Amino acid sequence: MQEKIIELLQTTFFARYGDTFAEACKVLKTTAEGQKINGWQMLSKAYCTDIGTRLKEEESAYKKFLKTSEGHEDIPLHILISQACNTVGFCSEDMREIVKLYATRNELMHANLLILIKQGKPVDLAKRLHDDFCDLPNIVPASLWFEKRGDQDNIQRWAPTQRLEDLMNEFAKVGPAEEAEKWRTASEDITKALK
Repeated sequence: MQEKIIELLQTTFFARYGDTFAEACKVLKTTAEGQKINGWQMLSKAYCTDIGTRLKEEESAYKKFLKTSEGHEDIPLHILISQACNTVGFCSEDMREIVKLYATRNELMHANLLILIKQGKPVDLAKRLHDDFCDLPNIVPASLWFEKRGDQDNIQRWAPTQRLEDLMNEFAKVGPAEEAEKWRTASEDITKALK
């Protein structure tokens, strides 16, 4: 019961402050790009969730850097964020925490269905949709991407539709510039299916 209450409090917190986190991340990205701070591309072309993941990956090297002042080449994202924050007048430690919180919020608040498609993981997508279907009946259109054969509770029997196969192939072919358009189109398909 306590875990459920904590989970609910986290969801409430992220729902309440998500827009604020998003705005802070946007200012960070536009400042880094506008000032052409060395490495600005790491921020401008990346989703905040990916930036948060990279910050976590650099965490041990950053702690070592704080103790020894060595290894700055191992923490390019930490340094970039610090430089951008100095330009704007933000506290870099606070900003790094905001980015991590926003990344966590995005992981919790978004189904990440499109990421599973992009990564070409139809079984993981089937499991996610099945779990959502069981938790919230009729909310997620599993039929948009899967043909259910036989026992509908057995996701191993779900077959990717041609639409899903085409979408996975399209994501495999496009570069970062075209990817945003693919995300938008796929999101519109999901929205239409829910109506």
